[in-house]
Amino acid sequence: MRLHRSERLQSQWYSLPPVIRAYIENLKNNPRPQGVLEIIDHPGRREEFVSGRWIIWEVEEKTGETVILVTISE
Repeated sequence: MRLHRSERLQSQWYSLPPVIRAYIENLKNNPRPQGVLEIIDHPGRREEFVSGRWIIWEVEEKTGETVILVTISE
């Protein structure tokens, strides 16, 4: 399983609160946590509001490997 951070997320990574970084890193273990907002128009896309920021990610499994693409928004 691989996790890719968007340029926006990467540029903010070290200034983000630890709870946000931990949430994102935990997606490697559980890319589909229960209770998150799933976007109907974009299969595989999920969102969660954590410490004042939206964490947005997509789970892709087209190549036989799970790839998680993550970005962040205010």
